[in-house]
Amino acid sequence: MTIELPKPLATYFTAKNRKDINGMLSAFGEDAQVRDEGEDLRGHAAIRDWMERRHANTA
Repeated sequence: MTIELPKPLATYFTAKNRKDINGMLSAFGEDAQVRDEGEDLRGHAAIRDWMERRHANTA
């Protein structure tokens, strides 16, 4: 069974599998908000920092 994800999610996960932070970030709007483990992030700069920190832990 294949699940078709909404385009922003498909973009994010495809980029995540490539470890492409720019591609992951492209799935988020400029004023996007992310909540992760009690941390609230807003905007591309904060989300990029979060992604880089998370990605560094999985390299």
